Amino acid sequence: MSVLLIIVMVTIAGCAATNQAQHHAESQPQEVLGTMVIRINPTDLASLPEPPIDLMLHIRQMTGGHDVIYDIADGMAIWELFTEGPNDVGVCFQNFRLVLPPGNYFVAGLDVRAKSLSDKPFFLPTGGPSFTVPKGGCVYIGRINATYLRLPPGSLDQAKATTGKISAATGNPLRMIYLTKGALLATALFVDQPTEDECTPAGDYCKQLLAYAHHNVCTVQCVAALTGCASAHDKGQVYHLLPPNAESEYLKTVNVGILLEGSVTPTEISYSITLKVQKPLPKSAIAVLKFENPDPRADPVEVVYEPKPDQKEIFVISPSVACIVNGRYYRVVVTLFGDRERRDILGTHEQMVAFFVSSKILRMLSVPECRPTE
Repeated sequence: MSVLLIIVMVTIAGCAATNQAQHHAESQPQEVLGTMVIRINPTDLASLPEPPIDLMLHIRQMTGGHDVIYDIADGMAIWELFTEGPNDVGVCFQNFRLVLPPGNYFVAGLDVRAKSLSDKPFFLPTGGPSFTVPKGGCVYIGRINATYLRLPPGSLDQAKATTGKISAATGNPLRMIYLTKGALLATALFVDQPTEDECTPAGDYCKQLLAYAHHNVCTVQCVAALTGCASAHDKGQVYHLLPPNAESEYLKTVNVGILLEGSVTPTEISYSITLKVQKPLPKSAIAVLKFENPDPRADPVEVVYEPKPDQKEIFVISPSVACIVNGRYYRVVVTLFGDRERRDILGTHEQMVAFFVSSKILRMLSVPECRPTE
């Protein structure tokens, strides 16, 4: 009997140790890989910046909290010039490798130190992309491309006037970052991956990091659309400006997008949205989120969310949808109710989401596209 007892005790202890070790491994911080690409397109009378351009990433958890700041400090960063239209375009490529605990995050922005842009360090807000750090493995989140128009040096009033003219011409309000050496206008933000036919030094540099990710069996993620910025067509020359972050009485959109999870087959397609609670909600309040279904034959995807008292942010990832249509906008409607019976409507919050993705990424991830209606 004692022998049996000893065997049982050893077996249980072994299982417990194994479970503890597995839990410890799954909760450990994981490596996050990617490339930050800053593209500066000078307008008439504006000049190109010059390297060095030092960047620090601001990473924020979806569930709220303070920014975690990482100095990219890439000694192999590449600065390239491209000719597009009447002006040269300067592009800075910087690979990064950082470590984060498992969870959901997004890139809130960048601290920039570049004497050719400003005598003082300044912050560039991006509002994305979002990404997930998996348990027990590294993740490659792609090339984060941020494009800015650079205005010539001038006063704040001059920069505002020029920004207004460009916004009116494009039909969308542009976010301006005022700098005395030349304001920057955020015109595009998209995520892609290097392809085999990129034979430039920057292309080879980006492919080295992707090869490292594949060698280490990292999860490969792609965030397809980012609100408040823009996405680009395959050649990066035609930009589709996305709707600004919506703001209503109770809520303000912080981050929203359509996620493509390529680590599973078929690729999962879902919405992700983070909302700031601007006004205290009743204790019994609920939020009903309806995400437009890309399949016109299907009903909207509905999520019921019950916020906790004094909750400051709401983060929701929708159930996956079966397919998607590229090159169009989708609607998210949030209805706030003051009671669980959904009788007292406190207000509604509507947010548009754009989906303009490189066809190469769609083919690479085998993203299912919806059939047109008959």
